[in-house]
Amino acid sequence: MPPTSTEHRYALEVADRPEVLLRVVGVCLRRGCQVRELRYTQGSPGTVEIVLGVGARHAGALPAWLSAPVDVLAVRET
Repeated sequence: MPPTSTEHRYALEVADRPEVLLRVVGVCLRRGCQVRELRYTQGSPGTVEIVLGVGARHAGALPAWLSAPVDVLAVRET
């Protein structure tokens, strides 16, 4: 990440499906985010807690990017 990257923490409410982690991480990597921490709690719904490093230019788009995968039900910055 460039030295201007900032850290952002999110909690995602997700569907209880095996591919949900791949979808969330895939979106982050395709958008150039650095996944610094990831925690998944299985359930119905499940929870993904994620810490991302991203350049300041793209920080405002993170909630929309994280809510895009079909299995993501809600996104909250923590």
